[in-house]
Order: sequence, then structure tokens, then C-alpha cells
Amino acid sequence: MVFIQKGESFEPRDVRVGERADGQAVVLSGVTEGERVAVRANFLLDSESRLRAAIASAAPPGGGAP
Repeated sequence: MVFIQKGESFEPRDVRVGERADGQAVVLSGVTEGERVAVRANFLLDSESRLRAAIASAAPPGGGAP
């Protein structure tokens, strides 16, 4: 999984990785040329993404406070 920059936020994205060598890997799918991928602070981005998903799923229908 990688995080792609979308404006001021980041979007988690599953990727398929091929051959690996010398600390690099071939990305077979999941990222398009020119997209900006986070290379640091992935743990923080993942935590924020999971927190937002949990908050969204806890909200009652209609968008009121849980």
C-alpha cells in the first residue's frame, strides 16, 4: 500500500509489486506515472486514514455527530 497525494490530503492505494533489487521495486499496478507518492511518514498517514474511516463509519446517517 502507498499513499498518493490528492490536493492537501493523501489517498491510500493498493499496489502490485514485481521484481525487487538494490532497495528498489518495480510497481506493476496501482500508481500512474506523474502521481506523487509519499515516501516518508507512511505510518502517520495510515493512522490518519484509519481514524477518518472509523469516524465516518461511526457517524449516524444524515451526517450528525455520533
